[in-house]
Amino acid sequence: MASPDETLFRITQFGVASIIGDPDYPTAMPVYEGVPSDEDIIAVLSWIKAQCSADIRQKHDQMNATAAKASRQ
Repeated sequence: MASPDETLFRITQFGVASIIGDPDYPTAMPVYEGVPSDEDIIAVLSWIKAQCSADIRQKHDQMNATAAKASRQ
């Protein structure tokens, strides 16, 4: 999990190409916009995060805190 939660959510919902602004970006990941609810996407991402080691979860939590602080500035 090398991205903050908000980025992972947006990638899941809108796809990588949309997030990076490159419609030709090659990816096998489908776009899920409008398919699962926002709550379902959050639940899946939370489950995936729960499968990570405590060390990885701690690093990801720090990444989220840094991203939240940057968005408030």
